[in-house]
Amino acid sequence: EKKFYIKRVYVGHFMTSLNMPGVSLSILRLPKNSELVNLLDESAEAPGWINPIKVDISSLDVSLDEKISHSNAKKKEEKHFVVNVDPQLFESTIKAACNALIQAEPEITKYDTIVGDGDCGVTLKHGATDILAAFEEGQIVTNDLSEGLMKISSFLEARGGTSGFLYCLFINALSNSLRYFVEAKMKEDSHIKKDQIIVDGECFGASLKSALSTLQTYTPARKGDRTMMDVIIPFITTFTDTYSTDYNTLLAFKDAIEAAKAGAEYTKGLKPRLGRSTYIADNIIKEAQVPDPGAWAAYVILNGIYDNLS
Repeated sequence: EKKFYIKRVYVGHFMTSLNMPGVSLSILRLPKNSELVNLLDESAEAPGWINPIKVDISSLDVSLDEKISHSNAKKKEEKHFVVNVDPQLFESTIKAACNALIQAEPEITKYDTIVGDGDCGVTLKHGATDILAAFEEGQIVTNDLSEGLMKISSFLEARGGTSGFLYCLFINALSNSLRYFVEAKMKEDSHIKKDQIIVDGECFGASLKSALSTLQTYTPARKGDRTMMDVIIPFITTFTDTYSTDYNTLLAFKDAIEAAKAGAEYTKGLKPRLGRSTYIADNIIKEAQVPDPGAWAAYVILNGIYDNLS
């Protein structure tokens, strides 16, 4: 599709790191009439380099690409259930969260310079900038909450970093949960039309809990570990508890924001159990009295959302 012509494929442990399981893909652009291919084909005695084996690929079925492309096109044509949302409200809310994050970048960077590797604020700022640019270019669907969130998660994933990966997982799970619960609600009452279903506090709370459950299967981080989970967990718990009592979405959000801020503040002086901060001496973290950068960033995002909604 991109007109890349593959000359060689090497598979193996070319780049490894301790206790960090994963997969990486590297692409080398070959200049025309380059000797690089011949050099790569040469045998090597270095213990960490896998000797290449040359295989004739001229008999491969090149029509396979066309079959895959056609299959993907069919999948894209399949209609999915739309989660209705006010387009202007959705766009303005996400933009508010992004702008809040961009404004807080110096503060987050300052915290991360003391107790981390200093890149948390900049990485999240770049992700927020990407999302704002995507809105301007019309890349993000604004009339379907589930689809819009799914697209946003892809930008966070592309930015990389641990926080980007975790936000991507959470937002993906939230997107799927919203669609599931809204569709289930419609099946319960056959008289409701698709365009009449709006995400209420009950549906949003259930979707948040489901997304949190999914996130917790991918990270061992829990409340008290000095991570973003010290904000996300109390936010979701408080939101669902308050809504189940008062049935007021904005009030539930307000209480949840207060719990999120308290969670971020509580990380000051907490002994880190996960993340980059574990490499910093305990006395430095205790004396610094700064919140976990990831936790503070999570609070900034949620508070930006609440400010716009209220």
